[in-house]
Order: sequence, then structure tokens, then C-alpha cells
Amino acid sequence: MSRTRMTAVAALAAIVGLLTFMASATSAGTTQSQRASAAATGITQIGAVSVRVRINKFVHRAGHLYAVGTTTAKFTPTVASAATYPTAAAQKRFVVRVKSIRGFSSAQRICPVLNLTLGPLDLNLLGLMVHLDQVHLVITADSQGGILGQLLCSLAGHGANHANKAAKLTKAVHRSGLSSRGLRMVVPIYATASANGSTGSISPMFICPILDLTLGPLDLNLLGLMVHLDTVHLVITADSEGGLLGQLLAGLLCGGGGGAPAGARAA
Repeated sequence: MSRTRMTAVAALAAIVGLLTFMASATSAGTTQSQRASAAATGITQIGAVSVRVRINKFVHRAGHLYAVGTTTAKFTPTVASAATYPTAAAQKRFVVRVKSIRGFSSAQRICPVLNLTLGPLDLNLLGLMVHLDQVHLVITADSQGGILGQLLCSLAGHGANHANKAAKLTKAVHRSGLSSRGLRMVVPIYATASANGSTGSISPMFICPILDLTLGPLDLNLLGLMVHLDTVHLVITADSEGGLLGQLLAGLLCGGGGGAPAGARAA
């Protein structure tokens, strides 16, 4: 691989790495504010839910470019809650087509690099339902915005085919950590326990809302290489009939049936 192409791969790796850091920092800031609010009201944290999106590789199939990866959701109880709430994890593999934007040239100022739409995704953690709305990532290069933008626009104008582009993007995600660390969000789950520590009763087949979190949108410009991540919307609910964890959390957080009937979810 030429030095120019190696530089392009390194540039993509850097931008994806910074995007991962921005998403983690935004999630961490939200978590800290939630902890401060919970401490002020005497609410106890019973665990945390993490959602991680990894892109493992890019492949070329039948003339199109696809991203292959996994989405993992995990509930981890706190030490004090471990005896009551089980650890649960779920994973789902995805293969999504990368939008191909044609008709640009090396003389063009704004050059498309990557346009990826993922989801929506749903995972079930023993009755704890995690829903991630559609994730849309766009990377473009500005030939007049800096050295990286100029470099990638120049490469784009050379008409690289999907096979070469897949190989370059795969190297970028491996070097950046997107295939290992991924884009990760961690959110705590809080509740007010009763005096005797019981979870209370709940009417059968109820959906209890746990969390509705919106992050972003995120925008980053690195020497002409521009990244935009649309708003990420994460919703967590507990299904009292979906499993042990859903039953426990629904009983604790919506005891007495303070939720929506399970059948209403499909309506």
C-alpha cells in the first residue's frame, strides 16, 4: 500500500477513534448528571445497562459495500444488588449496506467518504427490553478544509472500487478500535426500594418504562475530514412477562401495574 493510502487509512482511524471518544464522553456526562440527581433525591442505583455497537469489517458483495458488525446490550447489577438482580447480556449481528454516492470528481470540494445507516435494533435481557433507534453516520471530506480533507478528496477522485474501499475501511475500524471497543453508551438504572427491600407487586403482563435517553447529534471536523452522527435515541423498558429481570424491575419501578399493558406495545 502506498504512503498516501496508508495516510488515508490512518486518517479514517483517527476520526473514528475521536467519534468513539465523543460518544463515550457524552454518555459519561449524562451518567454523572443522573447520579447527582439520584443522590439528591435518595434514589439507589441497582445496576447499569451498556449498549455497544461494533463494526467488525466491510465487505464487497454483488457490486455493493456492506458493513458487518454486532450490537451487544448488557445489564450489570451493582455489588449491593447482585444477589437480587442477575447479570444479563444479549447480542445481535447486523449486515447493513453502505450507501454509495456516485458522480463526484477530484475537483469537487465536498467528497463523500462513508454514509452508514444502522438499525433500529432491539435486544431482550431477560425481560429488560433495550431499543436503539436508527443510527446514522456520515463522513465527508472538504478538499479546502485541511490536509486530511484534501487527501481523501484526491483519493476519491481516483475511482477506487468497492473492494479496495472495503479493505481500507476494514483496516481503519481495526486500527481505531471500532471493531473492539466500538461505540458504547452506559446508563445507570435507579430505583427507590421499599422499607423492607421488597420489589412489590405488579399486575400481570405490564410494560414498565425505565429510561428514555437522547444523545447528540455529534459533529466533528478534523483538518477537513468531517463526521456527523445523528441523534441517538435509547429506550429501555421492563416486560413483566418477558423474563426474571423484567419481572423484578417492573415490580420495583412500576409496582402495582403502573405501566402500559404488554399488548399495547404492538399497537
